[in-house]
Amino acid sequence: MLKQLEDELGTPLFERVRQRLKLTSAGELMLYHARASLGELNRACNEINELHGLHRGSLSVAVVESVARGLMPGRCSSSGDGIRTSPSKSR
Repeated sequence: MLKQLEDELGTPLFERVRQRLKLTSAGELMLYHARASLGELNRACNEINELHGLHRGSLSVAVVESVARGLMPGRCSSSGDGIRTSPSKSR
């Protein structure tokens, strides 16, 4: 598999010295980008899992103005749990 990747890139990713492998400059660059790609893939999977686990999304709540001013701000403040609030007036 590594040889196939090297063939596709047209450059060696490893120096093969006495049954050992050492990254070439191209190999170090590939490793850097592979790690970054895996990190992004993990973040995407986590965000999708949050959507499915209802850790994220939006919820609309209708209350009378006195409740909105008095009770709701304390109950709906952002607590770092992924819940965001944005008050809006009804039409």
